[in-house]
Amino acid sequence: MALTLFHGPAGAGKTNAIIKELSSQSANSFKVIFPDSLLIEEYQQNWLQLQSGQGALLNNTFLLYDHFLLALLKLNEPRVHFVGMLFVRNVIRKIIHNSKSPTFKKYIQFPNLMNELAYSLVKLGQCGLNAYRAGLYFKNIPEMKPIINLLHEYENIMASHHAYDSGLLTVALLELMEQDHFKWFDQTTTLVIDRFFPLQPGARELFYRLSQKVKNLNVIISYSIDYAKVDNAHLYYSYTQLGELATRQEHFNLTKKATPITAQLFSNPADELHLVAHQIKELLTHQVDPKAITIILPVLDTYHERLHYLLHNLEIPFSDTHNFKLGKFSSNTSAQEIIPQWLEYNSLGTQYLLGALSTAQIFEEEWEFVVGKLFDATINQPLITGWYQHEKENHSFNLKAKNEGVKILSLTQACLMDTQYLFVAGFSGESLLSGLQDFNLLPSDILGQPEMIETFGNARYKLECIQKNWDDLINRNQTQIRISYSQFDWGGKEQTPPDLFFNEQGIKYQLKLQTDDKEIDDAKARIYPVKKQSTFSITEIETYLKCPFQYYAKHHLKLEEPDEESVDVRGDISGRLIHRVLDKLYGENQDLFLEACDYDLYLKRFKDLIPTLIKNLALDDSHLKKSPAVIQADYIKRATESILGLVDLETGFIRNGTKLTKPHAFEWAFGKGKVPPLKISRDQQEVFITGRIDRIDVDRKNKVFSVIDYKTGELPTGASIKEGLSPQVPLYLMVVKQILFPDFSPSSGMLLGLKEIGKNVGLVFDGLGEDKLLWRTSKITLEEWDDLTLKIENSIIEMTSKINEGHFHPKPLSKTECDRCGYVALCQYKAEE
Repeated sequence: MALTLFHGPAGAGKTNAIIKELSSQSANSFKVIFPDSLLIEEYQQNWLQLQSGQGALLNNTFLLYDHFLLALLKLNEPRVHFVGMLFVRNVIRKIIHNSKSPTFKKYIQFPNLMNELAYSLVKLGQCGLNAYRAGLYFKNIPEMKPIINLLHEYENIMASHHAYDSGLLTVALLELMEQDHFKWFDQTTTLVIDRFFPLQPGARELFYRLSQKVKNLNVIISYSIDYAKVDNAHLYYSYTQLGELATRQEHFNLTKKATPITAQLFSNPADELHLVAHQIKELLTHQVDPKAITIILPVLDTYHERLHYLLHNLEIPFSDTHNFKLGKFSSNTSAQEIIPQWLEYNSLGTQYLLGALSTAQIFEEEWEFVVGKLFDATINQPLITGWYQHEKENHSFNLKAKNEGVKILSLTQACLMDTQYLFVAGFSGESLLSGLQDFNLLPSDILGQPEMIETFGNARYKLECIQKNWDDLINRNQTQIRISYSQFDWGGKEQTPPDLFFNEQGIKYQLKLQTDDKEIDDAKARIYPVKKQSTFSITEIETYLKCPFQYYAKHHLKLEEPDEESVDVRGDISGRLIHRVLDKLYGENQDLFLEACDYDLYLKRFKDLIPTLIKNLALDDSHLKKSPAVIQADYIKRATESILGLVDLETGFIRNGTKLTKPHAFEWAFGKGKVPPLKISRDQQEVFITGRIDRIDVDRKNKVFSVIDYKTGELPTGASIKEGLSPQVPLYLMVVKQILFPDFSPSSGMLLGLKEIGKNVGLVFDGLGEDKLLWRTSKITLEEWDDLTLKIENSIIEMTSKINEGHFHPKPLSKTECDRCGYVALCQYKAEE
């Protein structure tokens, strides 16, 4: 009956000493308890190196803490059901719904507060406090009384279902050990607790009682803390109590040399992650085992998605413990609907799809079980449906949990692991400290009281834990640590550095930020993603022509351009709505429009449709409805004036013979469904172009056609269209000629500006009846057209090859592209380059 405390800094050799002590024992004579499953494999491998032939006996030897508690409670109680936080939250919902007290009524409507309530009840149990003991412990803190009353009702409901969360497991075992008939595992004489920090009060009491209760049991607690450096009472208290409880102590000193640490500064996270991926690839070429490499990322989906993509493309095996939310996927659980649009990873995307689908199905089964157990007819169905939707959207699942290759971990996990090569990427001051807010259920001054700090923690306590995790991380690393930091986030917003990593209170070493532009540019040139893509949209083609980096940010990283500050309707919303109006106006009233081209009476009728159509569609638009009424009214007025002006302009052209072609097809999509894409072939290379044409007009008598695209934003210059630098109109004409009207000739292709009626650009063909629609500088002969199409085809072949080879260095077509680009903060392009 002994409790031994091994203490000293992380990486000082405590684990090796424990394994050596266990090496002389059989696997069924000891149990080792861990806070994270990642440690189990490491421990098993180290132990098996010293003791072979015991692999089949290890299932119940190395255990997670909750699994150990559950196994021990099942040994003593006939009916025990371990439940997760979904069950816990719904028990709380049931209590609050049925309660007459208004104290927690609002929490049902605020999911984050519901999570905090659930956390508080479980945490009380982990501290060894049931409702009765909590009432005594917090007797001088009246603010705790509502939570304790809730805990009392919670315990009663959980007991009626024989259900236990991790906190109730601790409480139940502490109560059982007060009885004479408490049972312990046969033949187990050694219990090891390793790498817990901080060890909760309930766990400290539980392990101490076991050392006193179980005959001939040796309890060993390995605690990573350097008492020579710790000067904070928050972290020192649990260590001091363990020292008082221990019958034997052994101190370990850190003897290894300081790990070399380098840091690198980037302008944007895209470059940062690319360099990380490239450096890992270089390590692998030098025969470094992928399992010797660890990456630490913040708990932000974007970093994990992008790094998955890069590692997958570089054929680097990896695993990631990060959990995504089902809300990232469709709420529909069918395979057709749940496919995430943000994944372009081919085989990797298929894995993610199957993982999301499987998780959704498991959630449905679990929810059905919970509802059947807890809810009755007194709770109305709409309320239950609301709870269901929130729980499903926030239900977590892991995409790459299989332990293989490079490990991607959180800071909390990585500080527990021995590492060789460590990369720390993606952190900023904001992301590092994002989880440090105080417990919302209680005032900050209450949380600062000594009896509250270990139970719920406060911001200062959590920060000290992060600082200790970082120190442990450095101490456990054997070879190299590389830290990177980005000045701007994914949206181009400037962010503060992660000072914890760089200042004296963080890593206790001098860091030099590497800001050599040439080194970063050289790395960028090598590490942009390589693709094998043959199908491209016209939007992609035009974006790459404007600037390769803009294409990279928009179509590879899937970043949205920041909204311009404006009291007006957003440009994308306005453009989408105008297109809907014009599509319905012309598409559903085609015959009336043809009559309107000849007769004023029908022109009036056609124009009379416009105000009502715009108003109905505008008021039905979910985004526009969020705008103030005065902005809605002004927008509807301006949109009506623009479309009326467009109709007058077009019917005038047709009446005076300037325009021969009349509407034939609307919103004509190619490259999707039954309509094939535009095919371009050169030197055994094929590229397929997709897109959607707003309108195709035809004059069957003269066997000519024209294309029209409506533009609510800025128009390109006519010269850029004629030179092939803005290829939208030429490509539209090419695809209609190739697929729809091979026997017809193009007469015109126009971008109709709706900002300023009459300001249109495009191409008109000399001698084909519509060459007076635009200025003569837009006129083109059929011979010039042949040259232009050849130029565009060659340009697209060359351009798509560059895309697939990863050429995305900033190279704007003109200075004006930078002026209106939403990604300038990311690329940091300087014109003098």
